[in-house]
Amino acid sequence: MIASQEQDDPYSSIFLEENWAHQKFYGWRVLQEVAFLRILEKRVGPLTRSLILARATQDDCGRELVTRQLVARQGQRGLLHETVLHDFSVCSDEHEWLREQGFHPAGDSERLLNTATFVVDLHASPETLMHAMSTDCRRKIRKAIAGGTAVRVLRTPDSALLNDFVRHLHALSRAKGFHAPGLHLLQAMYAGGCAVLFVVEDAGGTLGYLHVYLAGPTGMFMYGVMLQRHNDGAGQFLHWQIMLWLQQNGYRWYDLGGLANQSAEDGIYRFKAGFGGELIQLGTEWVKRGAAYHAASGLRHALARIGRRDSSP
Repeated sequence: MIASQEQDDPYSSIFLEENWAHQKFYGWRVLQEVAFLRILEKRVGPLTRSLILARATQDDCGRELVTRQLVARQGQRGLLHETVLHDFSVCSDEHEWLREQGFHPAGDSERLLNTATFVVDLHASPETLMHAMSTDCRRKIRKAIAGGTAVRVLRTPDSALLNDFVRHLHALSRAKGFHAPGLHLLQAMYAGGCAVLFVVEDAGGTLGYLHVYLAGPTGMFMYGVMLQRHNDGAGQFLHWQIMLWLQQNGYRWYDLGGLANQSAEDGIYRFKAGFGGELIQLGTEWVKRGAAYHAASGLRHALARIGRRDSSP
């Protein structure tokens, strides 16, 4: 259990926590850190990528001066280097000094971090949290309860269960075109106490899995897959049980994960909005690549695709 923050503290992105997954599990190392800025670096073969995380401060002038100096330094690293600046404090792209340094606003396919997320403040009572949800969300939770749906919480899931989760997650990733983690990476997260696996079930068996990453005062929906697409409320009930577990274990925030689309017409947006959380804008990203980085990166991805195709049954 962790100590909760004060009730009036604003949400700070889980990406800024010391034990966030980038530096703890995904091979990034911290090059430099000051009060409002962290520089991470990762090497993949001959390629090097820097990620600069800049948070908001009250001293905007001092912050911008230091940020400009460090960004300029990272942006001059060479032909096989990419620099990404993620600025949590700004939701516009009016940074002419970045354009002058050779940066461009990151497109959807280039971004390393999310544009926005819904976050539920868990300091309220369960009754208040439930009341904040949409009428449809509450109705589906009640439907799942009436149907005998239950959730298991696993800090160290057994191999058979975890293998089943990974198998279904990789099938979903191939269908949806995202990168899914391997078995050993997930095992390392559980072994390190940084993740929890939630399994939703009914009398017929497993309905779905949801992997929550824990860092600081926050639990974040990182990976998940539902095995059945029935409109039975199992997904809503699963997230509700996650909120209760996080609250009972001293966590202040439930981050429902990134949004690819902020349109109310988008199904994922509507689903996450239904839980009554606050829509948090996570800022802008800017990218600068060395002249040879793009070509080398494209070749590396092409070879990886060939390797995956050749190894397919």
